[in-house]
Amino acid sequence: RRYAMTSKRTRAVHSGYLLKQGATNTMSWKQRWFVARADGFVEYYKFDDQRDHIGTINVGQAHLRCEETAEHFEFEILTPTRTWRLRAATLGDLQLWVRRLRELALSAPENLNLNTAECLILQVTSNMSEKPSLLDAAEILPHSLSDCPPSAAPAVLAQMLEDAMRVHF
Repeated sequence: RRYAMTSKRTRAVHSGYLLKQGATNTMSWKQRWFVARADGFVEYYKFDDQRDHIGTINVGQAHLRCEETAEHFEFEILTPTRTWRLRAATLGDLQLWVRRLRELALSAPENLNLNTAECLILQVTSNMSEKPSLLDAAEILPHSLSDCPPSAAPAVLAQMLEDAMRVHF
């Protein structure tokens, strides 16, 4: 199955092989060559020659979730239309992919307010001696975040709060 490329060929910021779980056959994991591009899109191919384009993920509209287990180094890219489950070969690869994809997602224009919120959350939670509750952390956010996209604000902000507290505590 071939898909039209939705992303113009902008500069690649990261690339490498990852295992991708099948969309319908969740028992199927296939190795694919992934290319994260500066425009916030991730394209994936059968091989690293980048001739057989299979799909594109808009990271600017996504949330990342990381699952480091004893056996696998997995992460998910959650978009409005699909959850992409990916597996890296090593912990270092996992950390690098997640860092690069978060940078791309947070630099997308639709996420600038969320980027500001995350920075504020990280600043405040790093200065707290005790782990705050989600409600405590939410109360510290300024009212300027009220112009976040309505569809993104509740779920994404709650997940950001949980992620920020998990990282810092």
